[in-house]
Amino acid sequence: MFNSGLAAAFIDTVIGSSDSSLGKYATARIGTYKYTIFVLGIGILPMLAYFVLFGNAGIVSLNAVMLSVVASVFLGLGFILYYDALRTEQITHAAALGEVQPVILLLFGVFVLGEVITLLETGGAVIIFAGAFLVITTDRLKVNWKLFPVILANISWSLYWILLTYAISAYGGEGFPVLLARACAFAMILAFALSRNKIGKGIKKPMSAYHKSVLWSFVIIAGIIDGIYNLLFGFIIHVNIVAIAAALLAAGPLITLILGRIFFGDRLSSRQAMGFVLAVVGAALIGL
Repeated sequence: MFNSGLAAAFIDTVIGSSDSSLGKYATARIGTYKYTIFVLGIGILPMLAYFVLFGNAGIVSLNAVMLSVVASVFLGLGFILYYDALRTEQITHAAALGEVQPVILLLFGVFVLGEVITLLETGGAVIIFAGAFLVITTDRLKVNWKLFPVILANISWSLYWILLTYAISAYGGEGFPVLLARACAFAMILAFALSRNKIGKGIKKPMSAYHKSVLWSFVIIAGIIDGIYNLLFGFIIHVNIVAIAAALLAAGPLITLILGRIFFGDRLSSRQAMGFVLAVVGAALIGL
């Protein structure tokens, strides 16, 4: 039987894994704040199109508005923390630490929302997290503390989704809450960057006309992808499969490992390669 929620989760897993690669390339050239502002702004467009095409799915309540606005703070904060760290660190390590977010959402779905997962799905989730552990640790279990902001970013994004869960419930649909939260995050980061003169910080000069066109193409693609990603996860929340979707999304950062190897020369040790295999097996079990 076709499950639209699981299909959305699989799509999110695939498209979400490209964000780090695009962000790594762009933030090193235009800076964290400029990249964040454009990606948040461009990401509004697919959300707005969805909202216009499919109409008003619910009644706009004060609770939905307030929860969406508060959630926007955590969305914007996560962007700044994550991509500022990504400018200097490998995407393989930063993406692997993204496992923090699915773990939090999985626990939230099971223990707070009361979602039920089968034994097979539980086993798949455990295998994914075991694989992720092998990826993010060295043989001596050392941790790169420069990546700590990435952990904070994923905690911030988890809080964003938890708040949106209640906003979507209060509204009765995902279209309005995700759109409002993103618009508020865009306005908040833009106002802060302008007031603190942050927009020009970290910009790499000079660039040829060709490299500029490639760069801004990547930024536009990243914004559209991120907007669709958030919209799809809002739908996942609406159909009440947060726990399973979170476990599937745990495989996403491991796709980023491949992209990091191809485009940035990141390498996998034998331990990390084993972790990658385990994560793929875990995702397959959940898919069954």
